[in-house]
Amino acid sequence: DQGPTSPQWLSDLALVADDATGEPQPLDPSLMFTGIARNLVPFMGIHYTYQGSITHPPCTTGVTWLVLKHRLTVTSDDLKVFQDRHIGGNAREVQPMMGRKLAVAGTMQK
Repeated sequence: DQGPTSPQWLSDLALVADDATGEPQPLDPSLMFTGIARNLVPFMGIHYTYQGSITHPPCTTGVTWLVLKHRLTVTSDDLKVFQDRHIGGNAREVQPMMGRKLAVAGTMQK
């Protein structure tokens, strides 16, 4: 959802994406998967995971998807960077579960 602010780590990731040249570059450790995962912890609460694949060719399998129950807000500027870079674009329709399990995790925080 669009909102007045983005989490700082997401704004940082948007800056890296906006400067991307298509050539491999060293990435700030806080923006690698483990750094992003650590930054997501405060937002997690209840979340869902399932095994799937990348949503664009070559649709590589073995991806663990994590879906938050409650959406994060991001600024319109950060959202535009990701949309312009086609980060997260889907190239195919939603696929059937085909026997895969959907796991529910997390706890409600007061």
